[in-house]
Amino acid sequence: MIKRLDSAREHLDFINKINSDPKFSDPMLCTDEQIKCNLLDAENKKNTNYIFGIFEEQELIGLFVFLILKDENYIEMLVGLSKNPKAYNDILAFLKTKYKGYNIDFVYNPNNYILHKILKNEKAKFEVEQQKMVLKNEVVHSSNCHVELYSPKYREQYIAMHSKDVYWTADKVIEATDKFRIILAIEKEDV
Repeated sequence: MIKRLDSAREHLDFINKINSDPKFSDPMLCTDEQIKCNLLDAENKKNTNYIFGIFEEQELIGLFVFLILKDENYIEMLVGLSKNPKAYNDILAFLKTKYKGYNIDFVYNPNNYILHKILKNEKAKFEVEQQKMVLKNEVVHSSNCHVELYSPKYREQYIAMHSKDVYWTADKVIEATDKFRIILAIEKEDV
């Protein structure tokens, strides 16, 4: 059974248990800031962020948060936590029925073999796996480039090098200052 939840807070034990497993942890919940933005603040964004619990009898077997932009027919999984194939199958069937024709992006742990297999069976298109870099200490840096935050003077160069066949186009990334920080390597005024 799928229920839209008002908050994820009452399910923190379930969330922490799944998220502490290296096979099923969620890459969108790696930092305190991500936990706040993608999970805990979802209850304050009811028009765009939807929290779903998947239950088997009374037991929670999956918890998902989706960004759903109805005017753009776009869905992005912000949180996907479960170790149970039924939870993934149920949420996917629900999305395919309720949001027919929408594009859906799944950002998930590449070790999550359950979700990967389900998406593969659905003939999902997979992009090259991305690696997340976490800076843990100072790095001695020597380069001819300098690094700076995006500024409009580099707009055209940034747009030219950004993938165009994705939902998060360069223009959308530039506008979404609450979600993205664009860091550019500059050499002789070239990005």
